[in-house]
Amino acid sequence: MVNLFEPFNGITFYLASIIFYGLLIAHLIECIVYRDKILQSKDTPIIAFG
Repeated sequence: MVNLFEPFNGITFYLASIIFYGLLIAHLIECIVYRDKILQSKDTPIIAFG
């Protein structure tokens, strides 16, 4: 059974946290850097996210 409250123990918890927060920070930086390009896009959501 999957442990939903504490899925990772020990070093795997820290490794998973570093990967998760690293990707989150990278995405936020990407959104800030490309903010104008994203907002001025004329693409429909299906094309933009596809």
